[in-house]
Amino acid sequence: MDSSVVATKLLKEGLQEAEVWGDPDTRALFLLQGARLDTHRGLPRENSTSLLQEAVSLLSGHSCLPPGSSVTLAQATLLLSDLRGTGSQALHLLTQKLLQQQLCVLGESVSLGESGRVILPPAPGLSNIYLPHLPLLAKATMRLGHCLAVQAMTSAPASSVSSPRSSSTPWVCAQEVLQSALLLSQACATRDRQLEADILYCKGMVERCLMSLSDFQPQTVAVTLLESINISLSQSHNLQLIRKCYLEMALVYLHQWEQSSPAPQDQQNP
Repeated sequence: MDSSVVATKLLKEGLQEAEVWGDPDTRALFLLQGARLDTHRGLPRENSTSLLQEAVSLLSGHSCLPPGSSVTLAQATLLLSDLRGTGSQALHLLTQKLLQQQLCVLGESVSLGESGRVILPPAPGLSNIYLPHLPLLAKATMRLGHCLAVQAMTSAPASSVSSPRSSSTPWVCAQEVLQSALLLSQACATRDRQLEADILYCKGMVERCLMSLSDFQPQTVAVTLLESINISLSQSHNLQLIRKCYLEMALVYLHQWEQSSPAPQDQQNP
């Protein structure tokens, strides 16, 4: 028998037992695992979405949650935002706020700045780098930074008629949020290197757009993208991500060449 079928059967039994015992925390955890299994099996997205919505509904609205349940709620919200795709910025902000509040309860002085930028405490830094909330907060912040980059991209034509400073502001916000996600991930004991590679790619893409607005140096952008490539080569060999990084680097060097090449009228005049 297929192992996924066995897992589905066990999850259903666990859900029934948790419901009989009136245990919403365990029930929400089973719902989260069921949504992950359905996604892994390639079932319709609606199946996983309904399970996650039920899990979020079970755990939301409580004035106090056990640490494990707060992690479950954050994971369910994050996966739900991934499945929904576009228009998930509000869910990312909600996940950030939930994790930040739980970290404060656990004694960490982590705060949220403008546009969702994570502000870490000054030296000596975090008290407990092993908390599972930290990688989740880094992932939610990366997703938020990506949403801000998409927003900046779609608003670029409208803002191009205004001042250059106002055109670069959305990109600067996205870059700062992504940078804070990278610093947070690097501060965790259990670093997700693939997540860091994804953050660096998004950050490099944003910096390349800032470079075209004369707000960033080409060498800095190339270093960011090369770091993403090196991490991917040493960890997961994610060829799709590596290809996208090289395409971004090609745009960087093309822009640099265009800036250094003489204008056509200059070439005609001796």
